[in-house]
Amino acid sequence: MKARKENKVYDINETSKQTYLDQGFDIYDDNGEIIEYTPLKTIKYNDYRKKIAQKDKTIEYLKAELEKKRELTADNVFDLLKGYADNKNIDVGASTSAKGILEKILEAEKEK
Repeated sequence: MKARKENKVYDINETSKQTYLDQGFDIYDDNGEIIEYTPLKTIKYNDYRKKIAQKDKTIEYLKAELEKKRELTADNVFDLLKGYADNKNIDVGASTSAKGILEKILEAEKEK
């Protein structure tokens, strides 16, 4: 286990962990993963608000991207089925709907 503060890093054991925490050191495991932050750690409120606002923007962006990926419109389904049929060399004839292409694919799959 390691105690780290700024550019100081010490190898420590469980018995000295609290002493280092009380002196402002963060405690890390041997793989570099944080185990415990010092209770003396402080951050300016303006910096905290900026970080929270940035995280909120990131979360909203990711939610919007997820919703885009979840949406399956008729056009998406049509394109996916048409691509599948083309890939499998299935003739869909003059089908202009997802339902029509799906029926052709199912017929071709039954014949195999």
